[in-house]
Amino acid sequence: MSYKKYYLLFILVLVYFLIVIFANYIDFLPDLLNIQKFNPKEYFGLILSSISSIFGVLMAVIILTIEFSKEKLDKNKYIGSLDNQLIINSIHFSISLISLSFFAYVSIDEFDDSKGITIGYYIGLLFLIYIYSIFPVIKKIVGKSSQIKKNIELANLITIESFNSVSKYRYKDESQSFENSDTLKILKKEIDKYILNNDISSYEKINDDILKSVLKLIAKGDDKEKCDIIFDGLTWLWRENSKTAIRANDSQYFDFIWYSIRDIYKHFAENGSNLLNLQEISLFVSLDLKNLYIKLGNTISLTTALDCIEISFNNNIYKNCPSQEDLKELIRSYEKGDFEDTPFYSSMQWSGIKEILSYITTICEIAIKLSDKDLFEECNRRLITICTHINFHFDTLGNYQKGFLTWNSLTTSFYLSESALKQDLYETTLDCFDVPNYFISRLIENQTTDERDIRVILTTLGNHLINALKEKKLYTNYEFGTLKDFCLIGIHSIKNYNKNSLDKKTIDYFYKYLKYLKIYIEDNKIEEFSKEYNDIKRAVSHFINVFKSFDEFNTNEKPLKKWIKLQNNFKEISNEKEFGFIKWRI
Repeated sequence: MSYKKYYLLFILVLVYFLIVIFANYIDFLPDLLNIQKFNPKEYFGLILSSISSIFGVLMAVIILTIEFSKEKLDKNKYIGSLDNQLIINSIHFSISLISLSFFAYVSIDEFDDSKGITIGYYIGLLFLIYIYSIFPVIKKIVGKSSQIKKNIELANLITIESFNSVSKYRYKDESQSFENSDTLKILKKEIDKYILNNDISSYEKINDDILKSVLKLIAKGDDKEKCDIIFDGLTWLWRENSKTAIRANDSQYFDFIWYSIRDIYKHFAENGSNLLNLQEISLFVSLDLKNLYIKLGNTISLTTALDCIEISFNNNIYKNCPSQEDLKELIRSYEKGDFEDTPFYSSMQWSGIKEILSYITTICEIAIKLSDKDLFEECNRRLITICTHINFHFDTLGNYQKGFLTWNSLTTSFYLSESALKQDLYETTLDCFDVPNYFISRLIENQTTDERDIRVILTTLGNHLINALKEKKLYTNYEFGTLKDFCLIGIHSIKNYNKNSLDKKTIDYFYKYLKYLKIYIEDNKIEEFSKEYNDIKRAVSHFINVFKSFDEFNTNEKPLKKWIKLQNNFKEISNEKEFGFIKWRI
């Protein structure tokens, strides 16, 4: 509770009681208006009843304004009349004056002493000030309502000329003429005012109506030229208002932007529209929003952003994604043979789908820049969740589409994790790398994902972890952590070693991987990496123990034989550092 909001009430009451205490000792005021001739009960009663009536009218106006705004905005939003400091002060003034008049009414029987006369003048003066101040308060309430009404009407009447007047495309074709319209510039200034006054419901309503006008103007989004003009103008508005939101430290405005982006992508999904026509939205997210968030300095709204991105991606995968058969370039990267060129529409649509996922990369980069570990880890988890849905819930996608989106998403996540490690956001790989061992193991076991995709995922992750080891940042503790999570992918493949060639190749990769780590440490400072060296040995032992748990593997035959040989070639070194500087002579 902030007591600063009630300073007026405290001051009025304090002055009243100071008069009560000291008026009989000090003559505050001479009785110039001959107030002694009035009856105190009638005098204070008249003031009390007048203020009560006026206060009742004031509250009725406020309630009617709120109800009106509910109709003009929507069922859940209304104009925050009580957010205005002038209106708050007027309500406090009314309550204070009613209370003080009541105290005076019951405590003063005659104006026959200095205290009674001074209180009479004090209450009378406050009453005159109150009468004088009530008009601007009502004007403020009604004016606030009428202004939002004008802005709503303006937002609903917005045209393509309004967007063209602020768009860079207005210079593109001089032969095409548009009438000059300042509507968007006017609304920009009005939204700025709402942001600075923390009037969230009003600026959300105006922006919602602008978005409705946008979606109405673009129709199904088939006209690229029109979409370019409108979305460039819309992102101009977002960019300019965001600058004001940064000054006011209003992160909620950025929530609104992400909700709008989500609704635009949902609109395109519903209408099967060409995602190429959203290039201005894409540029805004990838370039402008990133810089704006860095200036804002907080990431509060970016969890909302991840939700909106996931919804946008899911909607377009289900309703607006080209079939695998139409993506000849994608098929060519997996299969041999002669294929026709991919139709331009399908190629651009597929690029648009991938572009939506790239927004998560932008959020990861913001998280690294602003040192937000929670957000960074949530981005990694979200990418794994999306990859899980791609592979096990999206039946409309072909295996090549699933594989491409999966390895592209995961390798990007691994790259960003290494970047976060290099920029000292994390000390080790423990929380930095989210190794999706169960997910990858399931892909290998199901055999629906192309071997090349699995190879790219495993080798990319393995290479990043080797780089971490070289920087002494790989978390190798084999009780839990990065190395164990990575090795569990291979451990899971042991049971299918003789059944599935992909599982066999996975085991062979891990054998070579752990052998490489062993040799690297032995060739470098083995004492410096003693803990890591012993943890790698434990990983090898883990593989051997799991192999032995299956009857089909004989210790004298491959593959178990070579794993045992690798284990026996490890050197015996201690993790314990020698303590003591001066040796005792024995």
